[in-house]
Amino acid sequence: MSWQARAFITATILVAAALYVYGLAGAHPPKSIFLLFALLVASIVASAAKLRLPGVHGTMSVGFLVVLVCVSKVSLIEAMTVMGSGTIVQCLWNARTTPRAIQVVFSVCNSIAATGFSYMLGKQLLQFFDGSLVAELMGATICYFFLISFPIAAILNLTEGRPLIHTW
Repeated sequence: MSWQARAFITATILVAAALYVYGLAGAHPPKSIFLLFALLVASIVASAAKLRLPGVHGTMSVGFLVVLVCVSKVSLIEAMTVMGSGTIVQCLWNARTTPRAIQVVFSVCNSIAATGFSYMLGKQLLQFFDGSLVAELMGATICYFFLISFPIAAILNLTEGRPLIHTW
């Protein structure tokens, strides 16, 4: 693996760790343990329902719908935990080939980072647009799509030499 790939993976892990610590710093008991459990189950089920994409050695989850509910209904740390858990299931459940540990770690950290930044952008837009749920969810959706997909394309470019734009 090239030093650029190692640096990119390390940066992704550090960003996710920093976001998680930030989320823990502002953590409070869940407003609804039932909602949190339901979102965790929904994330796991959505992640187990894998979409195989042509030209990509891997799968995509329909878990982005769970991200939107997380953004609007739970705290930052809860959202990152729910989506990180779903990503673990997506990586390991019914995998055609057993992923290497670094692949799972990268995917989970990428999911945590994408969820965290999407959550924070959504909350900023909610404030900026005077409580507009549409602005919150639209911003979070666009941010999540970019941040969940681009780093995967980038690491495939760095590790397998796939053209970045064609993969993304």
